[in-house]
Amino acid sequence: MRLIRRGVSSFVCVSLTLKANWNKAISTENPLHERNEQEEKDMPWFFPKTRLARFSGWLAVLVLLPGSLPAPCKGEAGNAVPGESREKETPKQTRIRVVSPEDLKWFTAPINPGLQGAWVIRTEKEAGLYVLRVRIAANTQILPHTHPDERTVTVLAGAISVGLGETLDRERVVTVSAGSTFLVPARTPHYVIARDGDAVYQETGVGPTATDPVPVR
Repeated sequence: MRLIRRGVSSFVCVSLTLKANWNKAISTENPLHERNEQEEKDMPWFFPKTRLARFSGWLAVLVLLPGSLPAPCKGEAGNAVPGESREKETPKQTRIRVVSPEDLKWFTAPINPGLQGAWVIRTEKEAGLYVLRVRIAANTQILPHTHPDERTVTVLAGAISVGLGETLDRERVVTVSAGSTFLVPARTPHYVIARDGDAVYQETGVGPTATDPVPVR
């Protein structure tokens, strides 16, 4: 039954559309021209030729097939029908996610007890932007290592000394104090030293990524 209704609807809609185009073509050729009986006879048999026929066609569409009209009756291609969404909207975030210091779950580096970290947003194993908070105790050293991704580091408290290279050199470092930010390019060997006391810094990058120690020579 549903297929029959769709078929009738399609037939009526196409007929009415072709009728409108037929009239438009005639009026374009001669705007003052009035259709005569011969032109009425020349129309295809399925064109509604009288006002009553046209009214009956539209009535059939409105009564028999509410909510199931085919594309030709809903609007021409490329034109959105008012009140109708062509695409489903992406669900939007409804609230701000806040991570407080009390929410952080700290872990200690297995081979470096003076180093603690806590993932603030995601982890480096997940896809997307991640945020890592780091606490480094005084005199702790992070040996040369690299990351596949570019990393941005902001010192939140204290100061750290940062150097580039495959060998740790305490004399070839730059001191970065609280409130300052630096960038470490991807796959660039670097190291960190907390030689001025305890410090806290925050590191951001894009995962999935990793931390690869530089082999000791």
